[in-house]
Amino acid sequence: ARQALRYMSSSSAADFSHSVMQQQQASSTPISSSSSALSIDAASSSSPLPAAASSEIAESVLAENTSIMDDVTSLLFSASEAAVPPPVAESGSYWPSAYVQDFINYIHVTADVPWFIAIGGATILVRTVLFPIAVMQHKSTARMTNARPEMKKIEEQIQEMKATGNLTTEKRMEVAQRQAAIFKKHKINMFAFLLPFTQMPIFVSFFFGCRALADRFPDISSGGYAWFLDLSQQDPYWILPAISAVSMLLTIEIGSVGNPNNTTSDRMKMFMRFFSVMIIPATASFPAAVHTYWVSSNVTSLLQTAFLKIPFVRSLLGIPKILTEKEHLDLKRQIPKVEVVKPVTYSSPPTSSTRKRGK
Repeated sequence: ARQALRYMSSSSAADFSHSVMQQQQASSTPISSSSSALSIDAASSSSPLPAAASSEIAESVLAENTSIMDDVTSLLFSASEAAVPPPVAESGSYWPSAYVQDFINYIHVTADVPWFIAIGGATILVRTVLFPIAVMQHKSTARMTNARPEMKKIEEQIQEMKATGNLTTEKRMEVAQRQAAIFKKHKINMFAFLLPFTQMPIFVSFFFGCRALADRFPDISSGGYAWFLDLSQQDPYWILPAISAVSMLLTIEIGSVGNPNNTTSDRMKMFMRFFSVMIIPATASFPAAVHTYWVSSNVTSLLQTAFLKIPFVRSLLGIPKILTEKEHLDLKRQIPKVEVVKPVTYSSPPTSSTRKRGK
């Protein structure tokens, strides 16, 4: 069990911002139930579902659970980091981890700073470069969250049509068109949920690079600070693992502020809280260089998440406001403006010619 948790040890679990419990969807239907319901619909119909309708219905399920997928993505990062042995990155190697090591060494030599500052500085620089991806994740999740009530209504209509036997091919096409109109209205791009995966090669390379840094640069044994002077060895007091876990937990909590709650998101949040505690003993044996990278990465992600929660910043970056349930109801109650046409008045009884002029 300890080894399994180690495979999920997080290098970027703080990406929930949004990335990552930061943008929980306003959904009360678990992904499994939604997926099975739609599968039953397709199977029970006498005529096959058109490709366009099938695609749009599948997209509605993705829209419902994209925020949760963002949360799980960080665990996939960690699983990729520890599931295979670290490659040996020798000088002149083409392994991505070797480039990471060269980058850290360049900062160490050029800026003449200790190794732990070089690792933290390299991590912060890369996180800063990837900041636009975090902004795009916030935009995507906010749009999907705001579209969720409309999508849920369509899903309920699908279930009702299925129960009455009226879910024909024409009805499916109509539903697909309505869903496409909702996506267009909220400017939703269904490929946006892949954004977290674009960062995976970078985070995995950083993990392997820091884990094997001592193989190429033995002097990191004295490149730490205070109690973690030897970066090639584990933190003897587990302080760095604890800081990493706390920063990850704070990112989750801050990221979920102001987002609609539902059963699925609450369960995921509780799991991530438990995971944040269990990750401490599971990763305590990793070299201090790895934990230096994780602490720098998680703290930077925490600051970015808090920064993107500021209303003025969200408005400046074009991140839509996540509407509350009350605001959704207020929008439905708004009465559309009707143009009032003033009647034509005449100074004398109208004749046939004046009526034409009045028209």
